[in-house]
Amino acid sequence: MSSRTETFPGARGVDVTTVADAITLDTQSSGPTRVTLVPEVPGDQTALDRIQRAEVRLSGRTVVVDVPPHSGGGTTVVGGGITSTTVVQGNGVTVVSGGPVGIQANHVSGGTVVVGGRSTTVSHHSGTITAGGDMNFGPGVTVGGGGGVRVLISVPARADITARTTSGAITHRGTAGAVTAASVSGTIRLDTVTGPATIKTTSGDVGVTELTGGGRVKSVSGDVMVHVPHGSPVDVKTTSGDITRIGAHHLISVRTTSGDIR
Repeated sequence: MSSRTETFPGARGVDVTTVADAITLDTQSSGPTRVTLVPEVPGDQTALDRIQRAEVRLSGRTVVVDVPPHSGGGTTVVGGGITSTTVVQGNGVTVVSGGPVGIQANHVSGGTVVVGGRSTTVSHHSGTITAGGDMNFGPGVTVGGGGGVRVLISVPARADITARTTSGAITHRGTAGAVTAASVSGTIRLDTVTGPATIKTTSGDVGVTELTGGGRVKSVSGDVMVHVPHGSPVDVKTTSGDITRIGAHHLISVRTTSGDIR
């Protein structure tokens, strides 16, 4: 099995949950709802195991997709000093360094990263390690397949969609009905939304090409861009993220503590 595809004729909505996987929702189809799960890295056995264990089922007229977290080992960054711990895709990511360390990790699993230096930033996405800042690598970098899964979902136009993830990106193309989208650090990009929208993120950026059904957008530090050409009011709130409003400004209520409003 290199991927998994399931089709649901008659379904009119989707509810998908992941931890750190990219979710792509296409609401341009006139055909049946189709769910495809593909490894980020071809042949990645960890990803294939997660795909096999994923729950994909029909509940009423809504397709429910739940991709389980990876249960394998974590990634360790070692220097000498302060230790901090976070969780990415169900793995413990332990950081030990003599100076500030920034970690931005998607699909991290089964690898070991050895880093020394101060003011170190390490980013790991889809099997690639990139690093910036004042740093030196130790003996080397060994990265497993990653376990990352791409979630590709095609549903009929104007279908209702719900998507939840921790650090994976949520990308929507086409015209959707009601939308609920939630992420901690992943970006949320929506195309056209005709129903009410509820969008929440902590540090991920939010962009909505066209929102006419009203709703709420809430972010802590992520930037928000929303275009409301007409329709129902939209409430946008951030703590430190910037807010860009396009279209009918009188329909867009904005509140921020320290972010800029454009």
